[in-house]
Amino acid sequence: MKYLLVFILLILSVQCQSYSSFLQENEEKEKDKDIEFQIKFKDLFDYSTLIRDTQKSYFNLSLKAEDLVDQMGMGYDLSNTLDAHIAQDKQYNQGLSSETCWGNPYTTEEMIDSYVSKGFKSLRIPVTWHNHIIDNDYTIDPKWMKRVKTVVDWAYSKGLYVILNTHHDDAKYSEGNITHQTGYYLSKKDRVESERFIYNIWRQITFAFNNGYGERLIFESLNEPRLVGVTQEWWCPQDDKVCIEANSVLEEYNQLALKTVRMSGGNNLVRFMMFPTMAASYDNLAKFNFKLPEDKEFNINNDRILLSLHMYLPYNFALNEDKKYNVFTEEYQKELLSDFKYLYDNLILKGIHVVIGEMGVTDKDNMPERIKYAKFYVENARKHHLCSVLWVVNYDRNDLSFESDDLINAYIDAAETPFSDKPY
Repeated sequence: MKYLLVFILLILSVQCQSYSSFLQENEEKEKDKDIEFQIKFKDLFDYSTLIRDTQKSYFNLSLKAEDLVDQMGMGYDLSNTLDAHIAQDKQYNQGLSSETCWGNPYTTEEMIDSYVSKGFKSLRIPVTWHNHIIDNDYTIDPKWMKRVKTVVDWAYSKGLYVILNTHHDDAKYSEGNITHQTGYYLSKKDRVESERFIYNIWRQITFAFNNGYGERLIFESLNEPRLVGVTQEWWCPQDDKVCIEANSVLEEYNQLALKTVRMSGGNNLVRFMMFPTMAASYDNLAKFNFKLPEDKEFNINNDRILLSLHMYLPYNFALNEDKKYNVFTEEYQKELLSDFKYLYDNLILKGIHVVIGEMGVTDKDNMPERIKYAKFYVENARKHHLCSVLWVVNYDRNDLSFESDDLINAYIDAAETPFSDKPY
């Protein structure tokens, strides 16, 4: 009760504080705990274009991270949709038509209804932002922000937990500095441009999404942040100096995203946020002693912070397209259980909770094995207090049907497995 009272008083104090004085105070700061940011907290975007959240919604302050992850059930990724960027098109202001650049039709409310009726409890909505900037000051196209808000509202209004992120906003490696407004890069030389991008994009998102959304809206700072364009992009040796630096820079970017969201006040002061390792990789978690951002300034127990991982594991069965790896063997099962056990022992039992933001299995004409995998994966993830969000699945957006009811039902049914105090 004491902590609940502190939360309420803190929210009221921030909401009563004028934005200008809060911003002025933060312009004088370049540090957050032990992290020194490379920028001043200064809004560069055009305020006249902002989409503002004017609604009010209750936020359950008593909800703990473990309970949130439990209630998220089985999740689904609205993939290859608003994560829209046309590589060969103009760099900026690609417009609403970019939503179909992956070959999928525009998202409809009926699609969202079909996910709900199927039994999904959560919807992750990946969104690309850098190519929807309309000037030289990081201003997001208001039409794009409205479109994102429409899709989020469809899902949120139907009771889904919604994960909103920045997706495909990795800039490409450059010998010099990365190009202005193309995103962020995990190197010290690119921190100024990267931090201006992260700060200004998340600032605009927080204007559009705040008090109108309770605890069921979750922010995810970045998607698979990695060293795009170099050999270490997807695989980083533990002793590699470039990778060690990248991990440190990522921790700084995550802290900046958190700070930006928290300074917007209101419900965003206590909103749950997900933060990834490099490439959202399970391997990079221990390899580089990855640290989640510090949130105790606003949330005493750091209980609003979630780890975001992508676990297409075991790789050969789940993601390798070679059909010789088409049987979900006992060896693969043991490997998966070992990974879940590591997360449970080293994170869950220490109060750090995890959302597997992407998972799934490639089709190798092996539907019975895929069904066995779906049941085993999600059932055991749940036992180890993990939430799974499905990416790899065929869904026909024209007739609103999944490739196999048996496969989808295996995921959904397995997600009914209760969290266990003795998962192994």
